[in-house]
Amino acid sequence: SKGLVYTSAPLETNLAIAGHPVITLDVASDAADGEFNAYLEKVTPDNKSQFVTEGVRLASRRVLGTPDYDNLGLPVADNSKTVVEAALPLNESGVVTLTFYLQPVGMLFEKGSRLRLAITGADADNSFQKPVTPAPTHTIYTGGQHPSKLSLPIIKDTISLDFNDWVDPR
Repeated sequence: SKGLVYTSAPLETNLAIAGHPVITLDVASDAADGEFNAYLEKVTPDNKSQFVTEGVRLASRRVLGTPDYDNLGLPVADNSKTVVEAALPLNESGVVTLTFYLQPVGMLFEKGSRLRLAITGADADNSFQKPVTPAPTHTIYTGGQHPSKLSLPIIKDTISLDFNDWVDPR
């Protein structure tokens, strides 16, 4: 009840992910800035939800930059002084795109389980937000010209190793 929740259909096969999921949100708001939190969860066939990973982006830090190091191609905010000082207010920018990564994960989603993505405008356990009155209205667009999406690092091929052929070095 405190955010938007999207849940997939039950998986038809096992799905293994390993790495950083990346989320792209097309958003608009009546607020000058906004914090956008994304939580990936696993929903088991018996409808129990399990936290998998999370990520966050401030809309005012939506301009992406190029890091001075190899970051595996992940989207990172350009926090240079020029970009930070020139940040456009969210409420004056129309629909904007936020792209950010979630913390790395390695997990098997078994056949029959579902993926759930929850998106909120705050995280009381991890960040401080000054109360805003009235509460802002954030809009997340999907489909058409605004294809918000979640990209998963899927492991396509796996190998099985028979421990019977291994040697215990002890």
